[in-house]
Amino acid sequence: MPSSGTCRTCDRRTRCLSVQVAPVFTPWSLVNRGLWRHLEERVREYVRQAGRLYVVTGSVLQAPVRALPSERVGVPSRFFKILLRPDAAATPSALTVLLPNLHEGLPLPPGTMGATGQRISAEAADAFLAGHTVSVREIERLTGWDLPAV
Repeated sequence: MPSSGTCRTCDRRTRCLSVQVAPVFTPWSLVNRGLWRHLEERVREYVRQAGRLYVVTGSVLQAPVRALPSERVGVPSRFFKILLRPDAAATPSALTVLLPNLHEGLPLPPGTMGATGQRISAEAADAFLAGHTVSVREIERLTGWDLPAV
């Protein structure tokens, strides 16, 4: 499912699904307005330059699981984005970023609106994201998923 920022050409159902996931970010939306948005902008830039890229996005629920007020939807403790770059001549390469779902304490990259905290440059935001890279195997360990070998 694409992010709402890339849904300009999506059908109505896909746009609705993207918006339905958004409330999971809402109570702790600093990551969504700040670093996650910055990461998605970087992914879009990379795709424009490099061409094809597969993106797997997901969340990690860890005990104790926070819940929305209805107590029917768990709020993820972290979010991940795996970028898979296919290479016809070799094994695909992957970059995986794992970010905490916090409502305070994260640095704020340029363009972050409606939040207070430490403002950082785009370069510092890139360095922060680089410092939060993990292996695909770590995502498998945290989620219990069996992801493609890279």
